Amino acid sequence: MEPKETKIESKPTEQPLTQTDIERLSTAIIEKEAVIGQLTESLAGAVAAYRTASIARNADVPAELIVGDSIADVDESVKRARALVEQVRASLKTAPPPVVAVRRGGSIEVMTTEEKIRRGLGF
Repeated sequence: MEPKETKIESKPTEQPLTQTDIERLSTAIIEKEAVIGQLTESLAGAVAAYRTASIARNADVPAELIVGDSIADVDESVKRARALVEQVRASLKTAPPPVVAVRRGGSIEVMTTEEKIRRGLGF
């Protein structure tokens, strides 16, 4: 077997940055930060518009339950809110009707004062 030739490449030596390089890079960073700020504002506006549309599409869900800082968060909160609404609806269907006090007796005009007081107090 013949030995393989190994080639060692030398790395170019790094040269120190000049003041012009530093200024150019600083300007590029500032420009990128401005773009990031604009994109962040644009995203927040898009998410707010999506939340508003989600509220309109889900009118049977309380708007306070639809929240989030991203579209995925808004979608998840809609799912949770719809599940909650369904739970409430189901519990209302199975719950007994509220108890209503039934009036006893006839007209209050024929009652004595004591009877009126007793009736008012629920005795």
